Amino acid sequence: MAIYGFLGASRRDPNPLFLATAHRIADYALEKSAAGCLCRGTDFADEGGHFRSEDPSAAAMIAGGLFAVHHKTTAPSRDAARYRDGGETHRASLIDRY
Repeated sequence: MAIYGFLGASRRDPNPLFLATAHRIADYALEKSAAGCLCRGTDFADEGGHFRSEDPSAAAMIAGGLFAVHHKTTAPSRDAARYRDGGETHRASLIDRY
């Protein structure tokens, strides 16, 4: 998952662009996520994604990435809470549905 890649790069390189990119990807994932979870299709731009089988591994990667971005957010903020809440929503969808 791209979120993990950019978070890893931000740990190894002080360039703030890596962490900012991880935040932008997390924001994009939250914006494009279906209400309740991200289990349908792995491609946000795939018009047929609503009719494909569910993809719990994508939901798990998004949940983990959102929790990681939450922990990497330096100051308590609305964004940090949004990442945590998004991760919790995806995690709960996996527990409830699988």
